[in-house]
This record gives sequence, C-alpha cells and structure tokens, in this order.
Amino acid sequence: MESKANAHKSAKEVGKTRQLRIELSTSYDLFMRDTAASAEAYPEKEHLT
Repeated sequence: MESKANAHKSAKEVGKTRQLRIELSTSYDLFMRDTAASAEAYPEKEHLT
C-alpha cells in the first residue's frame, strides 16, 4: 500500500517539475525573442544585451 502511495506522489512531483520546466522554457523563449527584437530595433544598444 505504501509503495503505491509513493509512486503516486513521485508521479505528481514529476508532473509538477515538467509543468515548471515548460513554463520556464516558454518565458525564456519569450525573453530571448524580446531581446532579439530590441537588438534589431536598437542596433546601437547591442552591447547592453
């Protein structure tokens, strides 16, 4: 019985981690796209990025 509960808990943890990873990569992707867009819009500020 205990092992089943542990398996369920670990599956829950994995799901949480996967969700977090998706959120992180999405926000990182948006950030990088935004940075690239600003670099194109303001070429003279390229050294700041």
